[in-house]
Amino acid sequence: MSWQALEEALAAEVELLGRAVELGEHKRQTLTANEVSALEELLPKEEKLANELQAMEFQLTGVASQLAGKLGVRSLEEVINSPACPRPEALGQLFEQLVIRMAALKQLNEQNQLLIEQALHFIDYSLRILVSSPEEPAYDAEGKARQQSKPRLLDRKL
Repeated sequence: MSWQALEEALAAEVELLGRAVELGEHKRQTLTANEVSALEELLPKEEKLANELQAMEFQLTGVASQLAGKLGVRSLEEVINSPACPRPEALGQLFEQLVIRMAALKQLNEQNQLLIEQALHFIDYSLRILVSSPEEPAYDAEGKARQQSKPRLLDRKL
């Protein structure tokens, strides 16, 4: 593997991460706007992009590992910072963009996860209000059990 292969793999990874950040932003906007149909359309795109990212990460790791083995270093950052690197500035900028986009993607994923959890809590709360169970039986003065029920919007018997 060559330095050019490393630069190409880094550039491709940065480009894919940029697309992932854009998709994550769109997903966040879709979640906050409560557009379920638009969210359903995003999921296949998100899955396809995740597969592409995984394949590119595998390729980048392979190229970096081979160069690291030749140079006697362990990490991609050490490969880029090694004296043997022919284009340390270009590779360094790509690596910096990679780190920035990964951090942005992580933050977006955490925000989106929180939005989804909040939506699920709201749905759960709404369903409990709509279809509530009767309260525990209460006993009358003679010791006989009688059912007390809360008013509910939907009856399960229907």
